[in-house]
Amino acid sequence: MSVKSVHKALQVLEAVAKEPGGITVREVSERLNFPYATAHRLLQTLKKAGYVEYESTEKVYRIGPQLINLYRPAPHLADLGRLA
Repeated sequence: MSVKSVHKALQVLEAVAKEPGGITVREVSERLNFPYATAHRLLQTLKKAGYVEYESTEKVYRIGPQLINLYRPAPHLADLGRLA
């Protein structure tokens, strides 16, 4: 995976995180100005890794449990929630 791909994946993850109610592939595509296929592929990759979840009823992606696991082992970030 190239650095450019990693950057795009992080942009997608940030777009999903900004929408607590979920976001569709089309919304990600339009918001980030990515081709639909690119947005879909990146969301599927993030889903396989557990960073996003897909809600089939509403057809939206939401933040997944793996993102929480990244935060948990970082005790030096414990006060981060209070700063935001």
